[in-house]
Amino acid sequence: MNPVNLLNKEIRHLEDSKLNRLASILDQADGWKELLGLLTRPSGVSSHTRIEPLALSVDSINLIKQQFYCGQSPSLALLNHWSITGRRRPTVQTLLYCLTESNLRRAADYVRESILGLESPAPINQLQKSYSNDSERFRIDDAFKFDRVGDIIESLSCEYKKYSFEDIYRSTNGFCHRPYDPNVNQGTRIGDGRFSSVFRATTHELPDGSIPLIVAAKLLKSECNRLYLANEINLARRTRHENILELLGLSYRTNSDLTGYICLIYPYIQNGSLLNCLSQGLSCQNMTHLTSEQRFSISLGVARGIAYLHSFKDGPIIHRDIKTANILIDLDLEPKIGDFTLVRQLDVMRNGETQHSLNIIGTSIYMPPEAFRGDISTKFDIFSFGVVILELLTGMRPFNDETDEDLLTYISERLSDIDELSFQEHELSKISSDKLRDDFIADILDKRASPWNYKSAKKLFYLALKATENRKRDRPGIEDIILELEQIEISAKQVAKSTF
Repeated sequence: MNPVNLLNKEIRHLEDSKLNRLASILDQADGWKELLGLLTRPSGVSSHTRIEPLALSVDSINLIKQQFYCGQSPSLALLNHWSITGRRRPTVQTLLYCLTESNLRRAADYVRESILGLESPAPINQLQKSYSNDSERFRIDDAFKFDRVGDIIESLSCEYKKYSFEDIYRSTNGFCHRPYDPNVNQGTRIGDGRFSSVFRATTHELPDGSIPLIVAAKLLKSECNRLYLANEINLARRTRHENILELLGLSYRTNSDLTGYICLIYPYIQNGSLLNCLSQGLSCQNMTHLTSEQRFSISLGVARGIAYLHSFKDGPIIHRDIKTANILIDLDLEPKIGDFTLVRQLDVMRNGETQHSLNIIGTSIYMPPEAFRGDISTKFDIFSFGVVILELLTGMRPFNDETDEDLLTYISERLSDIDELSFQEHELSKISSDKLRDDFIADILDKRASPWNYKSAKKLFYLALKATENRKRDRPGIEDIILELEQIEISAKQVAKSTF
């Protein structure tokens, strides 16, 4: 058939095999989301093409999304729905225009070559973009550009899987920094830090992986020290534990001038960070808040993850950045410790449990006093974990911007005030320090997690205080913490007479 006639052919009349192949291409790049966003634009796609905006209910959009999780094609569901909707049924020309407008180049090329039978880009409204060089094709902030990417990749001592960088670039709209909003399925950025930004992306394993994966793509900033980068990759690829976030592999792009970009590929964890779960609720459970029992269980899971790192066969691994923002919560409410950027493995050939570093790095409100002297030991992570426990108990953020005070300082000063008040007024009012402390603990427990087994909560509170002792020798080891947490969790699951 003449290409001109094919342009006017309605999509619903295309051969099933060609429509299925097109859907497969769109699925690999998660391109249906870009196409859906264009088609549902309130003002329509373009005035001169007279393409009507596609009216879809929330239920219809959710049904399209669910196809992926059911092993079906969300792209095919969208194409089929679109092809029979509206007064003016979409044609191949409409389809090609929309694919090109959405920068879905691979899909547009398939339509042009396999459906229209054209060998070179056809001048349909001159929409096909051309790129003269890599820097125009991949327009990414220079903060993420590394020199001599090939040298960095070659320096890695571990094996790794490689994932499509082009897929990630497309599915994140060029690493757009608009925060991801699952309610309206807009934006892709799910995290941001000093050394990287993290995006919700879709990609597939190279060279011939056909099943698209939704992943967390950690785009590294060139500020990241190359030794830290290699350290994170090499150690993360060697760790395997249910409470440690798995590094799936790498995705990178090398430009013609040897510069390029590097992404670390991790599983996408739907509920996000523990920090967000505590402040906003569980995104996969209608924003409900974690119960007290769930918080006890999460604290035990985090402790087990830390114990795995501290007992690593080739020498203890010190995370150095244990915090609620780096702990992810999966659909089963299992915690996953992530972000190995600052990890340090202790040299087992050296005597003693402490080593020293000239670099004072970490998140200050989670760092023990000795960290500012460059001391590194397993007790570093114990201190940080103690702060995490306090966040689980209180639901408070680690730092209060209004009072300019961190959580640990707030609690420590309140307890000091209670002890001082009790000492001063003991003879007159017989005020008990223990009673005042009990009242304080009951008052700061997160009411959104009620009911609380107070006896268990109190034990966990004092365990957190022991973990955050100023002198590291006074802090318990992780194995002792796990034993106590296991006992606390058992008692917390029992029906308590006294709850808050």
